[in-house]
Amino acid sequence: VTVIARRQLAEAMVRRVAWSEDGQTVYAAEQSPDATLHALDPATLTDRWSVDLADRVGHSALPAGEDLYGVYTLPGVYGLDVLPGGDVLVAAAHGWTDTSGTRANRSQIVRYGADGSVKAVWPPEPGDMVLLHPEVDAPGNRVAVPVTRSASGAAPSDLPIGGLQLLTLDTLTPTASMVVP
Repeated sequence: VTVIARRQLAEAMVRRVAWSEDGQTVYAAEQSPDATLHALDPATLTDRWSVDLADRVGHSALPAGEDLYGVYTLPGVYGLDVLPGGDVLVAAAHGWTDTSGTRANRSQIVRYGADGSVKAVWPPEPGDMVLLHPEVDAPGNRVAVPVTRSASGAAPSDLPIGGLQLLTLDTLTPTASMVVP
């Protein structure tokens, strides 16, 4: 095995990796203070473009001390799908407990173009929920997103907490939701 390129990402845990359809870009998605999505040249591992999802769901400082599980309080990319045509669908999620002991959540689904431009988002403003691992049906132009929540206080009444939100894939427009009792 020959190492072609090596890249170290500071203060990050890579959560997801995916290839573009043409093999010319490899995507690496972090859980880190900035929750960065990198579009990398596979030959050199230099960024073609990158975006900090924490700009959407909130930044966090590195956890203090030797907390092995502290990384999970950082914002992260919990879904990464390369779509036919080259767009990229990501689920960004952040759950943390503030200094007063109040638990908070913020999540959003974002569809990026192959050039890093934002094509669609849901919800329009990051929501008080946790969105993890969307399932894409590209031929059906739909995506199913599990919706959970770990935040303190009352859940937003307009979200299917503990259920699924169904969206169109092209515009991320909600089409249906369901909660399983």
